[in-house]
Amino acid sequence: MAMHKKNVLDIGTKMEIIKEKDNLSAKQIKDIAEKLGKTDFHASNGWLESFRKRRRISFKAVCGVAGDASDETVNTWIKKIEKLIEGYEPQNIVNADESEIFFHGLPTKSLCIKKAKCTSG
Repeated sequence: MAMHKKNVLDIGTKMEIIKEKDNLSAKQIKDIAEKLGKTDFHASNGWLESFRKRRRISFKAVCGVAGDASDETVNTWIKKIEKLIEGYEPQNIVNADESEIFFHGLPTKSLCIKKAKCTSG
């Protein structure tokens, strides 16, 4: 069962582009398959919906945090970021995740196995 869940979630990770879409066209599904290296893939408009039902995959709102980052992880990242911004003037350093581009691009739902908790983090 753990391997089944891992495979389903791997598919969800690779198909991140479809998180917010419930009704993909056959062309959209084919484009995604090609991006995943499947050039001979053909699907009808109902393929994705049937796949999701068979594998018990649903779109759920992401909420909560699965776990906090450890102090060690935070301290390691602080050291890395200090090296990354070395030599840049403060006015040339931006926090991109606060930009409107990322704000509008953040998913509100994620692919999850039905009845599973869907948390961020």
